[in-house]
Amino acid sequence: MFVVCSHIGLQWVALLLALIMSFTVLTTYLISIYRGHVNAELPFISSTGAYPPESCIFGEGLNIAAFISLICSFFWYLIALERTKFMGTHQPNCLLKFMLVLSLIAAIGLTLVGNFQQVNVELVHDIGAGMAFFGTTLYIILCALVSKRYLGTHWCIWAFRLVLGIMAAITSSLFSVCHTISRINFNGTQEESLTYRHPGQGGFSFYLCSTSFEWAAGFIIILFFTTWAYEFRSYAFQLPQVVKKHPSESDIYSLKS
Repeated sequence: MFVVCSHIGLQWVALLLALIMSFTVLTTYLISIYRGHVNAELPFISSTGAYPPESCIFGEGLNIAAFISLICSFFWYLIALERTKFMGTHQPNCLLKFMLVLSLIAAIGLTLVGNFQQVNVELVHDIGAGMAFFGTTLYIILCALVSKRYLGTHWCIWAFRLVLGIMAAITSSLFSVCHTISRINFNGTQEESLTYRHPGQGGFSFYLCSTSFEWAAGFIIILFFTTWAYEFRSYAFQLPQVVKKHPSESDIYSLKS
């Protein structure tokens, strides 16, 4: 006796990833504003998940997203290998493996962002944010180039990915620069510098610039995740089969009796 499960289109996995990340950051943003944990002006994404209960949602959501993103990047790696296997020695094995390592670095960084809150372990949190943002940005650019050169992807897709990669690089860099300048000019407490800023404090204009660029970079990356559905739509994941093992001696004895 066995049970065969139906195929699941891989495109839904990519769309689920984008949905989970969007739901996580928007939910924690609304809760943190409602509970007064951050200022109403655009806060840092991480600041919306700095205090409970939103920190619980933030950490869990990013952990799930990191796991699914790693699965998606592995699926894309397998698809790229399958589509370039005819190239022989010209197959970009090293490049594809490097991209897989980048996705692992970005996924680990995302878990660090979710599990090490900004107000508790700022250094680890910032390292994780750098791994997530810049690791994913480089991955997006390489994905666009591989799509164009090796996979024969439609120009609309690889060009869109390249634009997203360039925009992610620009916004992530500007976010880092503005955040640094904002911290230098800030004249309040350490906790206020991370979660609750107001116009009367130094560097507030640079603070708003940095938070705006961070949100832009975040949603650019989420938008990229949806482009995986283009390749994934031609493939499906077959769930495991449930198969009855061979009858044991006790089963045979009971049948005879």
